Amino acid sequence: MAKYTELAEDILKHVGGKENVNSLKHCVTRLRFDLKDESKADDDYLKNRDGVVTVVKAGGQYQVVIGNHVPDVYAEVLQVGGLPAGGSLDIDEGDAPKGNLFDRFVSLVSSIFQPFLGPLAAAGIIKGIVAVMAACGLSAATSPMYVILNAAGDGFFQFLPILIALTSARRFKVNEFTAIAIAGALVYPDIATMVTALQKTGQGHVLGVIPFALPAGGYLSTVMPSILAVWVASYIQKFFTKITPDVIKVFVVPFFTLLITVPLTFLVVGPVANTFSDGLTNLFQAIMNFSPIVFGLILGISWQVLVMFGMHWALVPLAILDVATNGSSIILSAAILPCFTQTGVLGAIMLKTKEESPYHLYASLHFIYFWGYRTCYLWGKPSNENAILHFMWCFRTYGGCHDGPRY
Repeated sequence: MAKYTELAEDILKHVGGKENVNSLKHCVTRLRFDLKDESKADDDYLKNRDGVVTVVKAGGQYQVVIGNHVPDVYAEVLQVGGLPAGGSLDIDEGDAPKGNLFDRFVSLVSSIFQPFLGPLAAAGIIKGIVAVMAACGLSAATSPMYVILNAAGDGFFQFLPILIALTSARRFKVNEFTAIAIAGALVYPDIATMVTALQKTGQGHVLGVIPFALPAGGYLSTVMPSILAVWVASYIQKFFTKITPDVIKVFVVPFFTLLITVPLTFLVVGPVANTFSDGLTNLFQAIMNFSPIVFGLILGISWQVLVMFGMHWALVPLAILDVATNGSSIILSAAILPCFTQTGVLGAIMLKTKEESPYHLYASLHFIYFWGYRTCYLWGKPSNENAILHFMWCFRTYGGCHDGPRY
């Protein structure tokens, strides 16, 4: 990494120095600075500097595009700048996220999902391999390798709430291990059995009033409950950090954060997220009954955002009911075109991109798509390129209206 020392020093100098940096993280190809004052950064110098592809301002971030070796440059910037190992600096409480609401939304999605995009894509590809093995007649009953690869692919997604809790903790400034403990409670293996036993004995209420129940399938593979739980924990942790004496703060703050957040998550936060999901199901059902064309239009527009946060599962019960009733379903057909739209956009960018590093990135995403896994694409580059996102929205809208009359 020593070969990137000069580049790291130069980048840090021309973004206004380490004093101008609120926080720093990186994605697949970019250094993502949150600067106190972007006017102090020298855009022209950085754009023309060898080793820097270009500079992009998006999502409230000052992004220096490096290439696939960005982790090495990132580590060197941390070292020469004396930044904390986590890649972030303590910022004043008065500091607030920058940009309009859309930029803040993009920044939130980026900060939570991008850190684990690589393993996410790898697990998705493994799931594709398992699907091919199943198509060839292999199964858990006949192939040890099928069992192993199935665990490798599914394990990541089963415990996704823990990974999301980790990155959400960095976003909301919560102790990372406290956040992991919160998510660990959500996916605790025996929780579903215990809750069912309580309900059978008529003890399924806290204080005799508040219902204690889990959604079908529990909280495995969920997205929103973990994000909301860590967000709530950030306020609880901040409160107890202020009032707790330093001598006992190291264990008292996480103790009360867990003691309050975990019950709140099971009794309030989780049910709110599930209610929102159920509301989406009912809303789309009502829209479909009103007008299939309008249903296709709205589904086409909203599909990408729904997938980003795992809320697209709210539509699965509709499809299952349709299959149970009619033997087949085309309810989600309006969501098919977005997948092909994404592939088309990737191909177009690959053809037009002159820089080598972005080309390799988009080529990799294009390859991952053909293995049947697209979430990494949604959580990756397009969610940080507003023009591309708007372009895809237009074509998904057309696709939804086109497919709507088929329902």
